Amino acid sequence: MTLEEKILGHSWAAALGKVFDTPPMKELKEFLKAEIRSGHTIYPTTSQVFRAFQLTPLDQVHIVFVGQDPYHGPKQAEGLCFSVSPGIPLPPSLRNIYQELQSDLHTPPPESGSLVRWAEQGCFMINTRLTVRAGMPLSHNHIGWEYFISEVFQALDRKQKPVLFVLLGSHAQKLKSILKNPIHEYLMAPHPSPLSAYRGFLGCKLFSKMNAFLSKHHYKTIEWAKEYSI
Repeated sequence: MTLEEKILGHSWAAALGKVFDTPPMKELKEFLKAEIRSGHTIYPTTSQVFRAFQLTPLDQVHIVFVGQDPYHGPKQAEGLCFSVSPGIPLPPSLRNIYQELQSDLHTPPPESGSLVRWAEQGCFMINTRLTVRAGMPLSHNHIGWEYFISEVFQALDRKQKPVLFVLLGSHAQKLKSILKNPIHEYLMAPHPSPLSAYRGFLGCKLFSKMNAFLSKHHYKTIEWAKEYSI
């Protein structure tokens, strides 16, 4: 088993090749080691950095949900964008996502903030950066994650079945330039953070539009309000 297969799973490893052997990824690894040696806490934990890939194999991806970088508070980040570990209070962005879910589909949102259940149903929950220094948002910009995410999006673009890319906010929407395959579709809206949610995220009918895409392409419906069981 290759390193990529061990960390990312078979279908992602087959698409990305020896990505961890590339110079940008080797430099990224050394940077993260230096952060830890300097006494900095990194989120999420090492075992959860690539969790989105482990929970949603490439061949099962129907929707790509893109966030910015992991939560930088204690016990929050769990390797999926917008998601927090069970029992952790909902961050503002996730509260707004749940508010849109309730308003759009007229269903009570889950009590847990963990979005593992979405990932297991074909929703690839990925951030544009996969690590962050504790207490310092965007602290791991320009250290190599841009290269890795570009490779990931090129692999997604090569899929021969339609994928819906949910690009919320300017950071996520910049990734659209990577995507060239005309079979894929896009849903763009402001970021759900309190700073921008009222500029068009709330009321954008995010979930009914995702459901319409799934139905159109005969994919299995995602149970958005399903509770996560530990």
